[in-house]
Amino acid sequence: EGNAVDRAAPYALRAAQHAASLAAWKEAITFYEQALSVIRDPRKQLEIYLALGNAQMNGGSVTMSSESFRSALALAQHLNAAAQESAARPLLEQSLLLQGRYAEVIALAQLTDSVESEMYWGIALSLEGADLIGADEHLQKAETLLASADPAPRSTLAQIRFERGNVAAQQGDLTRAVEIYKNALATAEESSEAWAQQILALNNIAYHLHLLNDASASDYAERGLKLARERGALFQQTYLLSTLGEIALAQNDLDRAQNFFDEGLLMATQLSIPERIAGLTANLGLVAAKRGETSVAIHRLSTALAQADSLHTHHLAAQIRIWLAPLLPRDEAKMRLN
Repeated sequence: EGNAVDRAAPYALRAAQHAASLAAWKEAITFYEQALSVIRDPRKQLEIYLALGNAQMNGGSVTMSSESFRSALALAQHLNAAAQESAARPLLEQSLLLQGRYAEVIALAQLTDSVESEMYWGIALSLEGADLIGADEHLQKAETLLASADPAPRSTLAQIRFERGNVAAQQGDLTRAVEIYKNALATAEESSEAWAQQILALNNIAYHLHLLNDASASDYAERGLKLARERGALFQQTYLLSTLGEIALAQNDLDRAQNFFDEGLLMATQLSIPERIAGLTANLGLVAAKRGETSVAIHRLSTALAQADSLHTHHLAAQIRIWLAPLLPRDEAKMRLN
């Protein structure tokens, strides 16, 4: 305000870094943007764009984070800063994944032969659900490339193993998937930086133990939600709320299930996560079906199905069709199942 911007900029940057260390993402974003508005050194701008994108992604402004990472990538290429380019590209791929922009992820991944690009290529194919064999091949290649690093980053290794668990789960081998998720959790727990991988592993262990009728499922989910809330990890909370809702639904605790799903859907909508919006809308359809509100259930499941189809998330779309079929007239139900 006193127009001493050169003196102000370092304090804005330090305030942003401190806010980010406390998971105060909204405040961090504000301070990073202040610093960016007055700092003219392109190398320092590059550093700030990367940090800003991380704060935006963790704080739920995923679309904005993609733009920050794109700016960082363009600056890194202009400055011939190879290390920063290698950092910016996978972050951009990750932010695009969260928005269901799988074709863009694959197009970026094809430009480089790196651990991260192979990993995100595999994740994109897994989330689409159309080429699970190809997804696992890319994830295996990422793990092989990572093995040559000394030491191999535990957070990246945990993420690769987590995604391989997702492939096994989609292929129907739930027992193997749980074993892989537990391996991923153990790997993530070896690094204080791998808390996001810990949260996701806890969620997926819980979800698939639930499918296997294992009573310990809720313990893993509660652990995951507690850690996600401590870390301010909004994105991961949308999955845990869905899992806890499905566990409550199986216990016929419909009010508790609806509360979990409503909270998750509100959060996913605020964060603009289309895949989670579709999944949680479908979850609410299941609650309506159990309440005997057939027309409401059909509406919610049909809405979720249209969203899943538009995102090309084939695994989710197939699951919603299976949930929808028993509510429909016989001929239409057979069409859905076909």
